[in-house]
Amino acid sequence: MPVAETAQLLGNIGEFVAAIAVVVTLVYIAIEVRQHSQSTRAATYSEVTRDWTNYLQELSLEDLEILITLSTNHSELSHPQFLRAYYLNRVIFRRMENDFYQYQAGTFDEATWQAYVKSFEIDTFAGVGTRVMWKMQSAFLNPTFVKFMDEIVDRAGHKSYHLRLQFTELLKNDSEIRDIAEENPE
Repeated sequence: MPVAETAQLLGNIGEFVAAIAVVVTLVYIAIEVRQHSQSTRAATYSEVTRDWTNYLQELSLEDLEILITLSTNHSELSHPQFLRAYYLNRVIFRRMENDFYQYQAGTFDEATWQAYVKSFEIDTFAGVGTRVMWKMQSAFLNPTFVKFMDEIVDRAGHKSYHLRLQFTELLKNDSEIRDIAEENPE
């Protein structure tokens, strides 16, 4: 085989090997990016869950009483208590805004986000005090988030949802739960 043909053959083989190497590299990079994305979503979910858990565990009995009084008889709150309620709600709204951002960024999947939205609607905004605080403070938040949340806040205002009532109804109407409660009286 003449030298020119040998050089051409070796050049073709080199190009072929290089093309295969590029494809293998692209497949490797795609796998790495996918694994990194999954890890980022898992870490974000873990962090957000931990943040909410810490917030709820750190609420004192006084904080809970202030938040309840805000919705039931706000005029009984002293000025410092009212300010405490104001800033407790600000923290809640900022946490919710962060959750919304994580959802928009793709680090929350749809099912997780819908579970959070349901919690916002039936837990967070169940009290009129929180809904009023939302109206007072929403101007300090991202407008896209506010637009999204305004619908949830409005829906929450048309529902009567109270944790104690739900608890009592489940005890009364769910035979399995009632049997457990009767086996384990307080």
